[in-house]
Amino acid sequence: MSEVATEPRLVAWIPKNARESVHVTLENFKGYDLCSLRVWAYHPEREEIPTRNGFAIRIELLPELVAALQEAERQAREAGLLVDDGGSGDG
Repeated sequence: MSEVATEPRLVAWIPKNARESVHVTLENFKGYDLCSLRVWAYHPEREEIPTRNGFAIRIELLPELVAALQEAERQAREAGLLVDDGGSGDG
């Protein structure tokens, strides 16, 4: 496999707060197919820059990550921490 990283494919962009967002990307790095979740910060002289905060996970582990996030959502709803807001998509 190639040792050269491919350009990340942006899957989703999620606002985190007024100054940061989370970018979900698919990429190949040193022969590994990865899903990356990285915090990007707004920069006054550039649009956004990636921070060191985030992680990458092998693509084959995505089903486990998705299941864990779905369980976290279920438990948050059960605890009343997350309620439907009429479908605006803001959580």
